[in-house]
Amino acid sequence: MSLRPFLENPAAASAKPATARGSHGDVRTVRTVRTDRWRLIVRGDGTRPELFDYATDPGETTNHAAVHPEVVESLMMLIR
Repeated sequence: MSLRPFLENPAAASAKPATARGSHGDVRTVRTVRTDRWRLIVRGDGTRPELFDYATDPGETTNHAAVHPEVVESLMMLIR
């Protein structure tokens, strides 16, 4: 799938959530998924997920994982 339409129009809708995997300098795996509303970041063994709500917190300043474990679990299914 080409990323060109999204580069030309960042507001373009997507049928699928965006997922990514990477690593930090200490070789920890980082996985993330982003939907229209939520972003989930999971580092290392996944024991401390970070969940951000773009509807209320577009600056990603508050981790909502403890308040919305059902959202964490549903998004985890997309990046396992």
